[in-house]
Amino acid sequence: MGGVNDALAAIASGIAVAPNEKRMKLKPYDLLPGQVLNPMGVSGVETIPLNKLANVQKKGNKAAPHFSELCDLDPNRKAIAMSRISEVNLKTGAKLELAVYKNNINATLYNAAMAEFKVLKPTFDMLMGKDLAGPDADDTVSSVIYATAGEYKETAAVDAAAAKLHAWLMQPQSKWRSLVSLLSGGGIFYVASVHEKSHRAYIAHGEAAPVPVADYQKWCRLRLCGEGAAASSSDLNGL
Repeated sequence: MGGVNDALAAIASGIAVAPNEKRMKLKPYDLLPGQVLNPMGVSGVETIPLNKLANVQKKGNKAAPHFSELCDLDPNRKAIAMSRISEVNLKTGAKLELAVYKNNINATLYNAAMAEFKVLKPTFDMLMGKDLAGPDADDTVSSVIYATAGEYKETAAVDAAAAKLHAWLMQPQSKWRSLVSLLSGGGIFYVASVHEKSHRAYIAHGEAAPVPVADYQKWCRLRLCGEGAAASSSDLNGL
Protein backbone atom coordinates (compact mmCIF):
# COMPACT_ATOMS: atom_id res chain seq x y z
CA MET A 1 0.00 0.00 0.00
CA GLY A 2 3.01 2.24 0.36
CA GLY A 3 3.19 2.67 -3.40
CA VAL A 4 -0.38 3.97 -3.45
CA ASN A 5 0.30 6.41 -0.61
CA ASP A 6 3.42 7.66 -2.37
CA ALA A 7 1.46 8.16 -5.58
CA LEU A 8 -1.23 10.15 -3.74
CA ALA A 9 1.44 12.29 -2.10
CA ALA A 10 3.08 12.92 -5.46
CA ILE A 11 -0.23 13.95 -7.01
CA ALA A 12 -1.00 16.27 -4.09
CA SER A 13 2.38 17.98 -4.40
CA GLY A 14 2.14 18.32 -8.18
CA ILE A 15 4.97 15.90 -8.87
CA ALA A 16 4.54 13.82 -12.03
CA VAL A 17 3.92 10.15 -11.29
CA ALA A 18 6.22 7.68 -13.02
CA PRO A 19 4.65 5.86 -15.98
CA ASN A 20 4.90 2.49 -14.24
CA GLU A 21 2.96 3.66 -11.17
CA LYS A 22 -0.48 2.20 -10.67
CA ARG A 23 -3.20 4.40 -12.15
CA MET A 24 -5.28 6.07 -9.48
CA LYS A 25 -8.40 6.54 -11.61
CA LEU A 26 -9.88 3.20 -12.58
CA LYS A 27 -10.63 2.31 -16.18
CA PRO A 28 -13.84 0.36 -16.88
CA TYR A 29 -11.81 -2.83 -17.35
CA ASP A 30 -10.22 -2.35 -13.90
CA LEU A 31 -13.57 -2.74 -12.18
CA LEU A 32 -14.34 -5.97 -10.32
CA PRO A 33 -16.99 -7.24 -12.80
CA GLY A 34 -14.39 -7.21 -15.57
CA GLN A 35 -11.66 -8.68 -13.42
CA VAL A 36 -13.64 -11.72 -12.22
CA LEU A 37 -15.26 -12.64 -15.54
CA ASN A 38 -14.25 -16.15 -16.57
CA PRO A 39 -14.05 -16.14 -20.38
CA MET A 40 -14.21 -19.95 -20.43
CA GLY A 41 -16.92 -20.73 -17.91
CA VAL A 42 -18.78 -19.76 -14.75
CA SER A 43 -17.10 -17.14 -12.57
CA GLY A 44 -16.39 -18.13 -8.98
CA VAL A 45 -17.75 -14.76 -7.88
CA GLU A 46 -21.14 -16.44 -7.48
CA THR A 47 -19.96 -18.51 -4.52
CA ILE A 48 -17.00 -16.60 -3.05
CA PRO A 49 -17.60 -15.38 0.54
CA LEU A 50 -17.97 -11.64 0.97
CA ASN A 51 -14.90 -11.34 3.22
CA LYS A 52 -12.67 -13.00 0.63
CA LEU A 53 -14.14 -10.90 -2.19
CA ALA A 54 -13.45 -7.76 -0.15
CA ASN A 55 -9.78 -8.73 0.13
CA VAL A 56 -9.50 -9.48 -3.59
CA GLN A 57 -11.13 -6.14 -4.38
CA LYS A 58 -8.73 -4.21 -2.16
CA LYS A 59 -5.54 -5.83 -3.48
CA GLY A 60 -5.89 -4.82 -7.12
CA ASN A 61 -3.17 -5.85 -9.57
CA LYS A 62 -0.06 -4.50 -11.27
CA ALA A 63 -1.98 -1.77 -13.07
CA ALA A 64 -4.70 -0.78 -10.58
CA PRO A 65 -4.43 -0.36 -6.80
CA HIS A 66 -7.92 -1.83 -6.30
CA PHE A 67 -10.98 -2.90 -8.29
CA SER A 68 -13.55 -0.48 -6.87
CA GLU A 69 -13.51 3.19 -5.93
CA LEU A 70 -14.90 2.08 -2.57
CA CYS A 71 -11.31 1.08 -1.78
CA ASP A 72 -9.84 4.43 -2.87
CA LEU A 73 -7.79 6.25 -0.24
CA ASP A 74 -9.35 9.51 -1.38
CA PRO A 75 -12.85 9.78 0.17
CA ASN A 76 -13.89 12.15 -2.64
CA ARG A 77 -13.73 9.23 -5.07
CA LYS A 78 -15.61 6.60 -3.04
CA ALA A 79 -19.04 7.84 -4.19
CA ILE A 80 -18.10 6.93 -7.78
CA ALA A 81 -18.77 3.34 -6.73
CA MET A 82 -22.29 4.27 -5.57
CA SER A 83 -22.88 5.94 -8.92
CA ARG A 84 -21.68 2.84 -10.76
CA ILE A 85 -23.92 0.39 -8.86
CA SER A 86 -26.85 2.75 -9.38
CA GLU A 87 -26.22 3.13 -13.11
CA VAL A 88 -25.94 -0.60 -13.82
CA ASN A 89 -29.02 -1.40 -11.76
CA LEU A 90 -31.05 1.24 -13.60
CA LYS A 91 -29.89 -0.20 -16.93
CA THR A 92 -30.71 -3.72 -15.74
CA GLY A 93 -34.16 -2.65 -14.63
CA ALA A 94 -34.85 -0.96 -17.96
CA LYS A 95 -33.79 -4.13 -19.79
CA LEU A 96 -35.93 -6.41 -17.64
CA GLU A 97 -38.98 -4.23 -18.19
CA LEU A 98 -39.00 -5.31 -21.85
CA ALA A 99 -41.82 -7.66 -22.82
CA VAL A 100 -39.46 -10.46 -23.86
CA TYR A 101 -38.32 -10.83 -20.24
CA LYS A 102 -41.66 -10.14 -18.61
CA ASN A 103 -43.37 -12.76 -20.77
CA ASN A 104 -40.76 -15.49 -20.34
CA ILE A 105 -39.60 -15.31 -16.73
CA ASN A 106 -41.53 -17.07 -13.98
CA ALA A 107 -44.22 -14.58 -13.03
CA THR A 108 -43.87 -15.04 -9.26
CA LEU A 109 -40.12 -14.38 -9.31
CA TYR A 110 -40.36 -11.63 -11.91
CA ASN A 111 -43.15 -9.66 -10.24
CA ALA A 112 -41.53 -9.81 -6.80
CA ALA A 113 -38.16 -8.70 -8.16
CA MET A 114 -39.57 -5.88 -10.27
CA ALA A 115 -41.66 -4.65 -7.35
CA GLU A 116 -38.48 -4.41 -5.30
CA PHE A 117 -36.70 -2.64 -8.15
CA LYS A 118 -39.55 -0.11 -8.37
CA VAL A 119 -38.97 0.75 -4.71
CA LEU A 120 -35.20 1.00 -5.22
CA LYS A 121 -35.31 3.00 -8.46
CA PRO A 122 -35.62 6.47 -6.84
CA THR A 123 -32.58 5.62 -4.71
CA PHE A 124 -30.55 4.61 -7.75
CA ASP A 125 -31.69 7.75 -9.59
CA MET A 126 -30.57 9.94 -6.72
CA LEU A 127 -27.16 8.29 -6.28
CA MET A 128 -26.20 8.14 -9.94
CA GLY A 129 -23.81 11.07 -10.32
CA LYS A 130 -22.40 10.30 -13.75
CA ASP A 131 -20.45 13.20 -15.31
CA LEU A 132 -20.46 15.29 -12.16
CA ALA A 133 -17.20 17.21 -11.89
CA GLY A 134 -15.63 16.32 -8.57
CA PRO A 135 -12.86 18.21 -6.76
CA ASP A 136 -10.21 16.18 -8.62
CA ALA A 137 -11.61 16.76 -12.12
CA ASP A 138 -9.00 16.97 -14.86
CA ASP A 139 -8.33 20.24 -16.64
CA THR A 140 -9.19 18.78 -20.01
CA VAL A 141 -11.58 19.63 -22.83
CA SER A 142 -13.57 16.47 -22.05
CA SER A 143 -14.09 17.58 -18.46
CA VAL A 144 -15.60 20.81 -19.72
CA ILE A 145 -17.78 19.16 -22.38
CA TYR A 146 -19.21 16.31 -20.32
CA ALA A 147 -19.07 17.47 -16.71
CA THR A 148 -22.09 19.09 -15.11
CA ALA A 149 -20.39 20.96 -12.28
CA GLY A 150 -22.86 22.93 -10.21
CA GLU A 151 -25.79 20.56 -10.75
CA TYR A 152 -25.39 19.05 -7.34
CA LYS A 153 -28.14 17.34 -5.38
CA GLU A 154 -29.76 18.20 -2.06
CA THR A 155 -27.78 16.92 0.92
CA ALA A 156 -30.78 15.52 2.78
CA ALA A 157 -32.01 13.66 -0.30
CA VAL A 158 -28.58 12.14 -0.94
CA ASP A 159 -28.24 11.13 2.71
CA ALA A 160 -31.66 9.45 2.62
CA ALA A 161 -30.85 7.60 -0.60
CA ALA A 162 -27.45 6.49 0.68
CA ALA A 163 -29.08 5.14 3.83
CA LYS A 164 -31.64 3.20 1.77
CA LEU A 165 -28.97 1.70 -0.49
CA HIS A 166 -26.85 0.77 2.54
CA ALA A 167 -29.83 -0.90 4.23
CA TRP A 168 -30.67 -2.83 1.06
CA LEU A 169 -27.09 -4.02 0.64
CA MET A 170 -27.08 -5.23 4.24
CA GLN A 171 -30.20 -7.37 3.69
CA PRO A 172 -29.30 -11.07 3.60
CA GLN A 173 -31.99 -11.75 0.98
CA SER A 174 -33.34 -9.76 -1.96
CA LYS A 175 -35.76 -10.74 -4.74
CA TRP A 176 -34.16 -8.24 -7.12
CA ARG A 177 -30.65 -9.49 -6.32
CA SER A 178 -31.77 -13.09 -6.74
CA LEU A 179 -33.28 -12.51 -10.18
CA VAL A 180 -30.24 -10.59 -11.47
CA SER A 181 -27.88 -13.26 -10.13
CA LEU A 182 -29.97 -16.04 -11.66
CA LEU A 183 -29.97 -14.37 -15.07
CA SER A 184 -26.23 -13.65 -14.94
CA GLY A 185 -25.36 -17.31 -14.49
CA GLY A 186 -21.91 -16.34 -13.30
CA GLY A 187 -21.32 -14.79 -16.71
CA ILE A 188 -21.56 -18.11 -18.56
CA PHE A 189 -24.47 -17.09 -20.80
CA TYR A 190 -22.65 -13.96 -21.96
CA VAL A 191 -19.42 -15.90 -22.47
CA ALA A 192 -21.17 -18.64 -24.48
CA SER A 193 -22.96 -16.04 -26.59
CA VAL A 194 -19.76 -14.16 -27.45
CA HIS A 195 -17.85 -17.35 -28.29
CA GLU A 196 -20.65 -18.44 -30.62
CA LYS A 197 -20.92 -15.05 -32.28
CA SER A 198 -17.14 -14.81 -32.74
CA HIS A 199 -17.18 -18.11 -34.67
CA ARG A 200 -20.02 -16.95 -36.90
CA ALA A 201 -18.20 -13.67 -37.53
CA TYR A 202 -14.97 -15.42 -38.52
CA ILE A 203 -16.61 -18.06 -40.71
CA ALA A 204 -18.56 -15.39 -42.59
CA HIS A 205 -16.10 -12.48 -42.68
CA GLY A 206 -12.75 -13.44 -41.12
CA GLU A 207 -11.06 -14.43 -44.39
CA ALA A 208 -11.22 -13.32 -48.01
CA ALA A 209 -14.14 -15.70 -48.57
CA PRO A 210 -16.45 -17.53 -46.18
CA VAL A 211 -14.70 -20.44 -44.47
CA PRO A 212 -15.86 -23.74 -46.06
CA VAL A 213 -16.83 -26.66 -43.89
CA ALA A 214 -13.81 -28.65 -45.14
CA ASP A 215 -11.42 -26.12 -43.59
CA TYR A 216 -13.37 -26.10 -40.36
CA GLN A 217 -13.21 -29.89 -40.23
CA LYS A 218 -9.47 -29.86 -40.97
CA TRP A 219 -8.75 -27.43 -38.12
CA CYS A 220 -10.66 -29.68 -35.74
CA ARG A 221 -8.74 -32.77 -36.90
CA LEU A 222 -5.37 -31.06 -36.45
CA ARG A 223 -6.16 -30.54 -32.80
CA LEU A 224 -8.29 -33.55 -31.94
CA CYS A 225 -6.97 -36.32 -34.18
CA GLY A 226 -3.25 -35.69 -33.89
CA GLU A 227 -2.87 -34.66 -37.52
CA GLY A 228 -1.07 -31.41 -36.73
CA ALA A 229 2.48 -30.61 -35.62
CA ALA A 230 3.40 -31.71 -32.13
CA ALA A 231 2.50 -29.07 -29.56
CA SER A 232 4.42 -28.38 -26.36
CA SER A 233 2.68 -29.05 -23.07
CA SER A 234 2.47 -25.30 -22.39
CA ASP A 235 0.48 -24.81 -25.60
CA LEU A 236 -2.18 -27.17 -24.30
CA ASN A 237 -2.53 -25.83 -20.79
CA GLY A 238 -6.18 -25.38 -19.92
CA LEU A 239 -7.39 -26.94 -23.17
